[in-house]
Amino acid sequence: MVSAVLLAVLRVSPGLTILAPPELTTETLVKRGRSSFRIFLLLASAALFLPGDPAVQAQSWTDSSGNHRWSKQQNWLSHQTPANDGSANIVFASSSFTDSILDADWNVNSIGFNSSATAFISSGSQLTIQGGGIIVSGSASETFDNAIVLGAAQTWDAGNGGLNFGGSVNNSGFDLTIDGGASTAITGSISGTGGLIKNGLGTLTLSRANPISGSVTINAGTLFAAGDGSLGSVAGVSVNSGGTLSLGGTDPINRVNNTATITLNGGALAGNNKTESFGVLNLQANSTISLSSGGPSGTLSFSGGTRAGGTLTISGWSGTAGTSGTDDHVVFSSDPGSQFLQNVTFSGFNAGALWLGNGEIVPVPEPGVALLLVLGMAGLAMRSLKQMQAGVQVPQRAC
Repeated sequence: MVSAVLLAVLRVSPGLTILAPPELTTETLVKRGRSSFRIFLLLASAALFLPGDPAVQAQSWTDSSGNHRWSKQQNWLSHQTPANDGSANIVFASSSFTDSILDADWNVNSIGFNSSATAFISSGSQLTIQGGGIIVSGSASETFDNAIVLGAAQTWDAGNGGLNFGGSVNNSGFDLTIDGGASTAITGSISGTGGLIKNGLGTLTLSRANPISGSVTINAGTLFAAGDGSLGSVAGVSVNSGGTLSLGGTDPINRVNNTATITLNGGALAGNNKTESFGVLNLQANSTISLSSGGPSGTLSFSGGTRAGGTLTISGWSGTAGTSGTDDHVVFSSDPGSQFLQNVTFSGFNAGALWLGNGEIVPVPEPGVALLLVLGMAGLAMRSLKQMQAGVQVPQRAC
């Protein structure tokens, strides 16, 4: 009976080690015929010190000591530091302190901020995060100022609170997905060959040069490229329906790789009076380029254009159809071809676009205006011909 009871206790708490003097071992107690009541007292006393589920409580941050360091056992609910092997799921809740300092490199599976979480600032040593990623469930905006390394493909979900990253991020070749309705700001740099994926309605702001060479996909919300080299090494950017690539910062800077293919598959490119060069514009479905009237004049330049489907709508263009614009411009260094141009519409103008000699595409003139231009040119030509003929003298014969 004693063995069964002890085995049950051990099964409930696999992390518990009960050390008893040799004379109090189960075998000794049974052999000596000690009362079952005394055995019960021994086991009950041991049970008083059980920490519940140490695997869970060791991962819940309390900062009870007030020194904010991860290695301090008192800063965790169970007074045990979490595992440093990529298996721990760290949970932050409400706290009187906002600092969370990694005083050693740490490897965890995930970091979560529950609905009551304080706005924390994580700093210190390197943090490696596995596939569980980062999830904000509360309304506070959470900050990481330490270096972060991805141990697997993962999602950082800002929820309705927000996420801020001031340190470097190494994706280690894994895809990083940014999600959530709130904003995410990365003021540090992102490096690696993994891809960057934008989901959710929030805005992802990139403020510095990011030597990432993977693909960038915007499925929803806005990717705000505001720094010199924000997307300076990427091979291409795909903007799907519901997503926007928006340009920021102060010119002259080069936000996007000059050879990066921009694929508009139902999404939008917002110029915001900025000047930027890209590779080929690949139109896949109905999409939009938004220009901004007023302010400094910006130019969006593409090396060429291809179309697999859809119509490209260009809004915010100012000027007279058939002539160069008076504000922002859209330029193609090579002729995008008639199929592409026929499927471009400038808001407020007739469908279709002209590719001018300087590379700019502009709205086609109104049919009546175009006819008047043709007739006017024809009239000028006829008048010139008559003047030339009237000026020719026919020599007369001498009598």
